[in-house]
Amino acid sequence: MQRINFKLLLVLMLGAGVAAGGLIVLRRVQVSRNAGGKLEQARERLADGKVAEAMDLLGQYVSLRPNDDEAFAEYAKLLRGRATAPDASRNDISRAFNALEEAVRRTPEDDALRQELAEFQLRVGRANDAREHLKILNERMAKNADGVATDAEKAQQIRLLEANAALGLAEYKEAATIVSKVIGYDLGTRTFTDGANPSTAPSDAYIMLAALLQERLASPDDARVVLQKLVDTQADDFRAWIALATWHRGRGQLKEASEAVAKARALAPDNPDCTFAEYELALALRDWPAAKTAAERAVELFPNDERAYRGLATVALQDGDLEQAEKILLDGVGKNPTRASLLLMLADVLLQQGKLIEADQAITRTRELYGAMSPAVGLLESRLLLAEQRWTEAKAKLEQVRPMALGNNELVRQIDLYLGQCHAKLGESDAQLEVNRRVLSNDPTSVAARAGAAEALMATGRIDDALAEYEALARGLSEDQLIAIPQVWFPLLQLRIARQASLPQQEQDWSGVDGLLSAVAQNPRVPAAQVALLRAEALSQRGEAEAARELLSPIASDTNDPAVWAALVTLALRTDGPDEAARELARVPETIRNSAAMLLIEAQVASRQPRDVAKETFTAIEPRAEGLPLAEKVKVIESLASMNMAIGNMADGERLWREAAELQPGALRPREAILEVAIMARDLEKARAAVTTIATIAGPTSARTKVAEASFMILDARDRLAKAVESGDRQPGEIPDDVRQLLDDARGRLIEAEAERPGWVQLQLLSAEVEDLRGERMAAIDRLKRAVATGPVNAAVIRRLVAMLYAANRLEEAQRAMERLGDSGITGLERISAEADLRAGKLDEAVAMAEQSVAGDTQSYEDLLWLGQLLARSGRMERAGEVLDRATEIAPEKPETWLALFTYRRATSDPAGAEQAIEKAAALMDEPRRQLTRAQGYEMLGRV
Repeated sequence: MQRINFKLLLVLMLGAGVAAGGLIVLRRVQVSRNAGGKLEQARERLADGKVAEAMDLLGQYVSLRPNDDEAFAEYAKLLRGRATAPDASRNDISRAFNALEEAVRRTPEDDALRQELAEFQLRVGRANDAREHLKILNERMAKNADGVATDAEKAQQIRLLEANAALGLAEYKEAATIVSKVIGYDLGTRTFTDGANPSTAPSDAYIMLAALLQERLASPDDARVVLQKLVDTQADDFRAWIALATWHRGRGQLKEASEAVAKARALAPDNPDCTFAEYELALALRDWPAAKTAAERAVELFPNDERAYRGLATVALQDGDLEQAEKILLDGVGKNPTRASLLLMLADVLLQQGKLIEADQAITRTRELYGAMSPAVGLLESRLLLAEQRWTEAKAKLEQVRPMALGNNELVRQIDLYLGQCHAKLGESDAQLEVNRRVLSNDPTSVAARAGAAEALMATGRIDDALAEYEALARGLSEDQLIAIPQVWFPLLQLRIARQASLPQQEQDWSGVDGLLSAVAQNPRVPAAQVALLRAEALSQRGEAEAARELLSPIASDTNDPAVWAALVTLALRTDGPDEAARELARVPETIRNSAAMLLIEAQVASRQPRDVAKETFTAIEPRAEGLPLAEKVKVIESLASMNMAIGNMADGERLWREAAELQPGALRPREAILEVAIMARDLEKARAAVTTIATIAGPTSARTKVAEASFMILDARDRLAKAVESGDRQPGEIPDDVRQLLDDARGRLIEAEAERPGWVQLQLLSAEVEDLRGERMAAIDRLKRAVATGPVNAAVIRRLVAMLYAANRLEEAQRAMERLGDSGITGLERISAEADLRAGKLDEAVAMAEQSVAGDTQSYEDLLWLGQLLARSGRMERAGEVLDRATEIAPEKPETWLALFTYRRATSDPAGAEQAIEKAAALMDEPRRQLTRAQGYEMLGRV
């Protein structure tokens, strides 16, 4: 039996323990060394002005050294600074709040830190919490341990913070009482007390008390007394006059504000606060030369103050001089490289100019200062993607940034406005409308949001609503403001023209169009050629085509402007047809024949010509588009793709859509068009590949991906149903289990997509198709009605709705739906309309519609049989007889014509004629049907 060597075992255990302890010690040494490095790096970054990096490093340090209370307090103060930045988000505020509270809990004796926490709590609306900390500070400030009176200035600061806390709790009388004591004012007698020394009180105290007296205690006269006391007792202190100027400016009293600023400038002409007060007053007065002078003086005197450069750049932007604003900001960044606000403004100016490389560099530098999680940086990155026309990526970025910006209303508003632009570019008009309405719910005065909402209404076919929105916008703007915003006046003009053109001539009033055109013509930024184009469009729409042509022709000859020539060709196409338009095209100068505008109008003219001619022209246009800039080339290719598909040339249409997709790696529209082509061709493999590509670009959980997947499932279900019918495996009305599962999955995808985009028409159309395939006709009708109400939809959708309503015997609804088609769109539905009128007892309308639906020289016996039978049911027996006789003349070999005539003659009590008709019908039939028909006919006549 072996014996255990206990001595050796003990030695080994001790060695293992020592080794483990050594590892722990080594680990602690490494952590300590790393932590020290983090702290050192953080302070270096802070010295370089890279606050975001310093904050990140300091955060790592305090996680490694959680007991370093001094470093944690430093970290909390950095977080507080981030939370008070202009782009601070709700998350920034929450982090700073929690960190400051923890820092005070760790070092409760640090009064400065406690005061900083109280100030921050007041800033974020936590007045009750702030009051508790101020109470502690106030008790400590009464006397220190040695019985020495506390510093008077610091005590006043605490008292003002207490007043602010009372204000935050709506305790206005309490706030007034606190601040009155600071300046030696008796609220009871509304006088300054004897022995008070108001000259030592901070000017903020006077301003706060004056505001309370005027706005909360209904004592405007006493407020003026307090303000007068401020300048009487501190007349030699420029800060008092600046405070007074701020008071007056905030209340729109600009004359009084000007006088106060002048006093401050006289006392301290070289003080930056005086200069900036003068600048802000000039802005309020909209005195741009004065604002420019003040900003230039600030740049000269205070080159290290970022406000000077931002102010001067703002004036340049007001003048529309983007290049000068860029130069000013570059100078400011050169002197203040760590000022992120200057870089933010610079990036904005560069983006407005389309200087994308330089903008990217400015954004990168801003990211280094603010950090990658800054919503302001994220917004700039999104705008860069927008400028690069990467709409899908820009939308995704903005949706990612938006939650980070919550709590900063202005930043959220900007993000939503740019989101609206993304939706517009992606053709998501429903989402564009929703996001702009979201902005308007918080800021009803936003011109950009109202214009975006109106644009979306216009895109969805809600023309009357769009016009009302633009008219409301125009009423809220002066004429000068209106003509300075083409995003408003241009669509407004288009809609006014369209509205008048849609009215009967005797009801038309073109004064609104003419007045707006005259105003636009006064805008020096609108080229004369563009004004002429707008005038010509108005003339054309009011029926004065020749006048429009006379206006445009000399301009076209003088300028060789493609837009003017395109308008001339369009005018010829609209008034005289494709042949005249082609002759007008032949006159276009060679120098502009291959411009995008001319290629597009040439294709449009070709699309109105015979199919072979159109196809040949489309093919000839393709190589001529090769030399165009990318955006214009894509526009031509996509237009040719759509036009080829419209004339039934699916192969070229698909080829061109694929070319457009290759030119735009991140674009969804061509991929969705490729999917549509595959669905029309019932090509499952191509459709599956298209869905995969859409999911890659749009994201697997996006509404557009879910709709694409549902479209594929519907195609697959139709294909399986067709195969089941062909094989005889499907009974009438039966849906195989695999098909039902596909339809259920498609319905699920559509429901998920609808939660994200409830106003998307495509969702309703596909949902209607799913319900129809499932045999749920009422649900399908409901979906189609929603689609038509949301709009826009093509005539085929309305026709389908009408047919389904008619089949469901919902005649009044069918009639209302048909009214949306207008006279030109009702072709093919006249019979349904006539039948609906007949069932509704509108006999005259039914007969008129029925007669209209059948051509007078028709050779179709089926049309005549239907018309004759409807006439008979309407009581127009004589006319019914004429129509049915003609049917037998056109198709005497068809037994059904004679059977219809038999029914008519029997109803008109003509037994001999009825007998003759039944014999004619029977003679055209085989046995035994012949004998059966004859027997039934004679039985109906009462003969055996």
